[in-house]
Amino acid sequence: MPGFLPLFVFIAADEIWGTEIGLIVAIAFGVVQLIITYFK
Repeated sequence: MPGFLPLFVFIAADEIWGTEIGLIVAIAFGVVQLIITYFK
């Protein structure tokens, strides 16, 4: 399920702020999630 979280974040951010901001937010969230998983 963690792999789908950036997708859900993108969908939510896209609805609120638009596609460009949604992509930025989703990519940033995915990178943070990757870093957290790496250091765990």
